[in-house]
Amino acid sequence: MTPPVFTQAERELIRTYINSSASLFYYESAFTRFRLRGFDSFAWCWSWWAFWGGPLFLLYRKLYIEAILLFIVGLFLHSLPFGTILYMVLRGGVLPYLIYRRFQNKLAHAKALSDSFEEQKRFLQKEGGTSLGALLAGIFAYLFFGLGLLLHLGLSVAFWLLVVGPLGEWV
Repeated sequence: MTPPVFTQAERELIRTYINSSASLFYYESAFTRFRLRGFDSFAWCWSWWAFWGGPLFLLYRKLYIEAILLFIVGLFLHSLPFGTILYMVLRGGVLPYLIYRRFQNKLAHAKALSDSFEEQKRFLQKEGGTSLGALLAGIFAYLFFGLGLLLHLGLSVAFWLLVVGPLGEWV
């Protein structure tokens, strides 16, 4: 019989960090897959939330810098043929691993700060969990950016139709 991937204390720290009973089973299963061989390694782990949400998913899970970087990468990938679907599929399978890596980094930081299990839990509770405010700010930014882009495109087309189009006929 193989030993468990995580000790009971580690499982409690994962629960504290995730801080969401609705998604706890998913993250415990995903984290187990990432350490199944006895050491940390990437494994494909599907998340519909990550597939559809992308940077919003990361903002919700407090990975702010990663969300900005993912948004920038997405701007480039959307311009490629089939880039959008490739981008979304990669998000769905890879982003849960980023949550795990952040958990491992925060856990190492908590252990470096204190040997007390309770203090480690408090640190992980503060650093982990979710941020509804960041999610709402991300949605607002998407709407603002998207509406601004649509307005810019609309004005560009209107300018072309009103000015460039008739001028082309006159020349």
